[in-house]
Amino acid sequence: MTGAQLSLGLYAEPQADFADFVGETNALALARVQAWAGGAAPWCVGLWGGAAVGKTHLLQASIRSAAESGRTAMYLPLKDLLAHGPGVLEGLEALQALALDDLDCLAGDAAWEEAIFSLYNRCQSAGHALLYAMHDAPAAMRFGLPDLRSRLSAALIFQVLEPAQAEKPRVLQAVAARRGMALPEAVASFLINRLPRAAGELMAALEKLDAASLSEGRTLTVPFVRETLGLKPD
Repeated sequence: MTGAQLSLGLYAEPQADFADFVGETNALALARVQAWAGGAAPWCVGLWGGAAVGKTHLLQASIRSAAESGRTAMYLPLKDLLAHGPGVLEGLEALQALALDDLDCLAGDAAWEEAIFSLYNRCQSAGHALLYAMHDAPAAMRFGLPDLRSRLSAALIFQVLEPAQAEKPRVLQAVAARRGMALPEAVASFLINRLPRAAGELMAALEKLDAASLSEGRTLTVPFVRETLGLKPD
């Protein structure tokens, strides 16, 4: 499968936007990937950090921005592509901006590591831009190919941190707004304080609240949220 074929059906138009990335905790990383999306040097930038801190959002927003500026661009969630084999990476150096998510998921797979190493070198030779994300810093990853770890470590690297507690309601409000939901600050703060911090559980709660508010024609209030989610009073 060539890069051109891949772009027809997979991840070519991510919906995340830089404007939705709120908070000051990761302002430096945000500024750098915005510059990367605009074609500024360096050509290779890496992001690392724990789950649900915004790495995927930044990668997708970068590709969206690069594409809107007229560059050929693509976002690839490698975790979803492992079953297709490393051949999916063939020809992707032709893209002017390429973002690879969950790069650490292929650590220890010799064929995939060789393919990523080759793609890195081809992108560099073509003068095209590469952005990647993983859970740990490249130097700490257990790649079996030392040259791959060395190449990734040579990028401009930023750790993406969990938003500060005071920023979390605004982050949740931004996520809700992308779904077309009006989430008052008081409700967002209630959800942050009462639900587990795992992104998956927060998203599941938003989906349930969205469906309930639409079916019952009710706005989101703390009593309605408590009732819908079955949460006990404070």
